[in-house]
Amino acid sequence: MISLKKIALLLFVGVAVVSCNSKKKIVEITEEKTNIVLVQPGYVAPESTDAFTVDNALVDGDKLMMYVSYGGGCKSHVFKAFASNAYMKSMPPKLSVFIEHNSNEDMCKSIVKDTLVFDISTIKYPGKDKDYSVIFTINNWEGQLTYKY
Repeated sequence: MISLKKIALLLFVGVAVVSCNSKKKIVEITEEKTNIVLVQPGYVAPESTDAFTVDNALVDGDKLMMYVSYGGGCKSHVFKAFASNAYMKSMPPKLSVFIEHNSNEDMCKSIVKDTLVFDISTIKYPGKDKDYSVIFTINNWEGQLTYKY
């Protein structure tokens, strides 16, 4: 006969094995919120931001669409976009846009896939309201994006 202690030990080990599964779960967030790129004269990007990966990025009209992934899954994450007003003297002008990520100390281990949408109409070149282009870069993304308006 199996003793009560052995049953309790087997049950404890079974629960521990199931709860300590090392596989990462992927969580997809489909809610799209549009934020603006905040243009702040003299903006300096912070030395670091919470980790994230840009899986893809594209410009659609006045919107920057970013498909990102990051670790977490238990808390709400906040993404903000900033740019200074320091356009490079080129044709078309170039600008750096920096995405700041605040994970709110989310220590969960799921891989979260999210869609970020930013209104980029704020990065129009001063004095050029139509029929113009600005080329911009974003951190964690190789290459450049072109905003034609």
